[in-house]
Amino acid sequence: MKKPLSCLLALFMILQIAVCAAAEELPENDSPSLSSRVPLSTVKEWCGHGTEYFDKFGVTRQKLVKELSAHEHDNYYLGTPEIGMDWQSPNGDTSYNGSPGTNCAGFVAYVLRKCGLKSGDVIATMKKGTHTSWGGGRPYAMLSNASNYCTLVQKGNLIAHVFGSRDEMLRSGKCEKGDIILRLWTNNFDDPNDHDNHLMIFWGSRPGENKVWHTASGRNHIGEMIHEAGASFILIKFAPPASPVAGFRDVWDTDWYAEAVQYMKDTGLMSGVEEKLFEPLGVTTRGQFMAILWRMAGKPEPLSQEMEFSDVQPEQYYAKAVSWAKEKGIAAGYADGTFRPGQKLSRQDMAVLLYHYCASLGLDTDASAELSRYQDAYRIEPYARVAMKWANAEGLIAGTSSTTLSPGAAALRCQTAAILMRLQKSMS
Repeated sequence: MKKPLSCLLALFMILQIAVCAAAEELPENDSPSLSSRVPLSTVKEWCGHGTEYFDKFGVTRQKLVKELSAHEHDNYYLGTPEIGMDWQSPNGDTSYNGSPGTNCAGFVAYVLRKCGLKSGDVIATMKKGTHTSWGGGRPYAMLSNASNYCTLVQKGNLIAHVFGSRDEMLRSGKCEKGDIILRLWTNNFDDPNDHDNHLMIFWGSRPGENKVWHTASGRNHIGEMIHEAGASFILIKFAPPASPVAGFRDVWDTDWYAEAVQYMKDTGLMSGVEEKLFEPLGVTTRGQFMAILWRMAGKPEPLSQEMEFSDVQPEQYYAKAVSWAKEKGIAAGYADGTFRPGQKLSRQDMAVLLYHYCASLGLDTDASAELSRYQDAYRIEPYARVAMKWANAEGLIAGTSSTTLSPGAAALRCQTAAILMRLQKSMS
């Protein structure tokens, strides 16, 4: 009996070695049961030869980015529960399914449709290839299937870049905010244990930033793109690559504030935080804003050269601006004798300063808008209500979304540039 037993042990060891060797040859997170993965070479054959951009279907990058930016800080999309199959009902609009819920492609489909997608053309193109068609009787069911966007690239002759990993895609420098990303694993859904495909919208402020807007992990959110070893990443492009604006490497001609940044640079009203960086999403400080208003007024010399505020020194770039603003009644300091030039400027405080600036010039400041359409209008401090109503009526300060004003939020540099460009142009 000893000989047969030793043979069995030897056979077991041989099999164990073979299994380990086979496992080493498989990519991470792969296994023999997940046999329906589409090889990278095949995906490149499918999606690497297009000559047209996605905007031919009616949606531009600018429209999509503007729509999502307007809801980046509310719950119109964010927090919507993740529900599989054909669900295209964000919290802000449940009309498609009757209750809140999106799957990954359903979220993207809803945003694209809201931005003017030629849905009929897209669906007709998807039907030209092999696809998984979901039933239910709703008109846009095919749009909520992530796999169909691979077919759309193929049959729609769309320009797309294919990568073997998330990190390769981020390193390529080709990602732009608003690009559609398809993480493709399979085109076969017979195995319920297999990996799934996933559709996302790139939301990085720079090409290499790992940030997407998507529905995953139970909800719609903005977060990191999860790497899945063995999956291909298809980057679908809306239009030719964006160009930098005004010499800044962080402002592109596709950004909604591009014109304003160029205007600020051309007029000398605002400069970058560095030679090549504008930092559009940085905050505006009280000292910075005083300096900009002072430049708009033609850099007038203040009547007094003495500094009234303990935290403003004569050699600081905003010193004359602060003195001038105090003399003109545009800005005041705090009870402790400070001006606090480095303090973040809120949107409502910006409105107050603009209101006093225009009043100092003898301009009409009687306009007043009804702000009840904004859900957070009640958050405007009493001292700022007249100014906010005036600034909104004059078209200077709009909402951060269709339903929010965000009066207490810090004024971003891109917002400041846009608001002051509107004011300057209205006065010329």
